[in-house]
Amino acid sequence: MQTIDEERAYLEAVLPELPDFLLSKEIYWPAGPRITGPSRSQFAQLSLGNIRLAEARLMAGSPPASHTDLIAAIDQLNERWRSNWSKKAALEYSSRLRMWKDRLEELLRDPSLAYYRYEVRLRVILALLADDLLAGIPLQEQEYLAGLDARLKGASVKAGFIWDPAQQAGFPEETHWYLYRELKSPQGVLNG
Repeated sequence: MQTIDEERAYLEAVLPELPDFLLSKEIYWPAGPRITGPSRSQFAQLSLGNIRLAEARLMAGSPPASHTDLIAAIDQLNERWRSNWSKKAALEYSSRLRMWKDRLEELLRDPSLAYYRYEVRLRVILALLADDLLAGIPLQEQEYLAGLDARLKGASVKAGFIWDPAQQAGFPEETHWYLYRELKSPQGVLNG
């Protein structure tokens, strides 16, 4: 899990690249050499999903007032190129949905709580990107995600918040239930 400082460093590093990225046809963009440390591996790419995840974690783990300027700068770019942002978010949503399906299948074959704690970020990104889709989520993708969610619920049990407790307030169980689950193994529930 990234620290607050790493989340902020990622957003600061990608902000100057965001206008060119929004005007490109790419949905994943190399984030460049400005990102260093542990966050480089998770955020090696600039994508709207990674931006939304970093924003959500940053806002959940620290006082929002300390990041007002940074979040406002990102929101300003979103407003300026709203159509481009939404189209790119829709493409990434479809891509992330396929990734989540693949990761979920892997998890169900070989449950590992540590692996789940990392990979569930894809499910979080899907929820965050949904807010950026002007046309909403296509019905077929809604149904597909609902099927994946049903599989996950069947293969897991309720648990405490699985990410950093300092971020829990930003990811309430009502909307991010998958962050409050533990995978079952053939022998029982896995403990982290």
